[in-house]
Amino acid sequence: MLPDHPLPLPPPDAKVTGLWELHAGVDASATSPNSRPGVGDRIGVVPNHLSTAVNLAKELWVVSGEALVDWWELAASGANR
Repeated sequence: MLPDHPLPLPPPDAKVTGLWELHAGVDASATSPNSRPGVGDRIGVVPNHLSTAVNLAKELWVVSGEALVDWWELAASGANR
């Protein structure tokens, strides 16, 4: 896990196969069965950019572990009309 990251990261030998605006694909077939995430398990993927879908939300929630520590109102919400 990364410090303060809310979800466990994929095993080191897993490969991110695709990144989309709101989800990612991860191939964990090369990982050992003991460390392989199960169907429906939540894992964290650190994005390589900020999603352009952010403007679809009115606010962003800032979390640390399970705690909501802040929220940010988005001034540009819905500005892509």
